[in-house]
Amino acid sequence: PVGSFSLGTTGATAITTVADNAVIQAGGAFQQNADITNTLSLNPSAIGPGTPSAAASYGEANSLSDASLAGSVTAQTVAIGADNENTFSTAAGAAAADNGLVGIGVALGSYNSQAKATLSGSATATGADIANSDGSTTPALNLTAISNNLADAVNSSSSVSDDSTLSTVTDTASGGIPFLGRLADYLAQIGSKGQPK
Repeated sequence: PVGSFSLGTTGATAITTVADNAVIQAGGAFQQNADITNTLSLNPSAIGPGTPSAAASYGEANSLSDASLAGSVTAQTVAIGADNENTFSTAAGAAAADNGLVGIGVALGSYNSQAKATLSGSATATGADIANSDGSTTPALNLTAISNNLADAVNSSSSVSDDSTLSTVTDTASGGIPFLGRLADYLAQIGSKGQPK
């Protein structure tokens, strides 16, 4: 039997705090940001020419960005922001060729993402709103919390074939990785050369 297993975890935390006893005065812009870029990518593959194959993966990802203003801020513009940019993917592919009998692919993913922006103190923006080049307007006092999951995927695949070349089957089962198809071809050729005629 041929097997492959991957375990991956990632945790990212960004916290910015203006304490309740803090007093900040700025002549221009005040910015308080808690930003995260978090990535998880797993894709084990198993190829079993003439034998059972199995691939499994488990991915766990957590992101927390927290911006909190509890004190006092005075500035022309005040911006408080929490931002997550996440790319999470957990996959597994197994392929059995040349009468490999069985291919099993299992993928599990647990993802959590939070973005929090809190204004519990005092914030005063003395300036005007900001006009952007695209015609939109950003308020002089701006509070934002964004959790943006660019990818949030869990995929598994398996296949069985009596075709020893396996190129197409393997590419599909392994998440579209072409060289695995060519590797299966090569392994199958070695196996056929080693058998007596």
